Amino acid sequence: MLTEKHEGIFKYLDCSTAHVRPKDMDLLIIAESIVTIPHKYGAFVNVPNPDDEAEALYNRIREEGFSEDFIKILKFAYANNCYWINFDADGIMHHKFNDLSDLWETESESCSSHTRGVTLPPVRETRKKYTFIVTPSHGYLIVPVDEVREAVKRGARISKYSVVVDDKVYLEEDCDAPAFVQTMDISSADIESVEDNDFIAKMHPSFTG
Repeated sequence: MLTEKHEGIFKYLDCSTAHVRPKDMDLLIIAESIVTIPHKYGAFVNVPNPDDEAEALYNRIREEGFSEDFIKILKFAYANNCYWINFDADGIMHHKFNDLSDLWETESESCSSHTRGVTLPPVRETRKKYTFIVTPSHGYLIVPVDEVREAVKRGARISKYSVVVDDKVYLEEDCDAPAFVQTMDISSADIESVEDNDFIAKMHPSFTG
């Protein structure tokens, strides 16, 4: 959660793959009308801008075979100023969209190898929860020291602005927390945000590895 505006940082919609059909996820591999970045548990989808083409843009997406459920999510993301959608097996379930979990029991059998045989949207084996605190000046993701060290071994770069409190590292929100989340493949659904008006980072030593 950002506590101040930063140039070059944009919103994205976190959305469960249970809101789209197996065929939609399969089409993301070959789609030409939209930009996609597949990942292990789903895909990032660039939210198209319909301002110049209006419904013609969505018609092209329909012609590629995408469902109305998928297009509804695209429109919702655009209306809420999101630049990307993260379709994730552990993503958030939204009451505005249909729950299509049952279709993964049947439709996935007729799709390509990307989804064939999947009885439900694939879920992460581990669902550990993390706490993100929002202070009056900044935000921090609280992570055990050992996990941060493991992330560093895998290539994550942690700055001096993250601090150590007992056996936890408070990862600052701008660079360090995103680096950890990306390196360790943490879902946003596993992070709970709480307010903490008493925490003062400068009272604690910086993380040094």
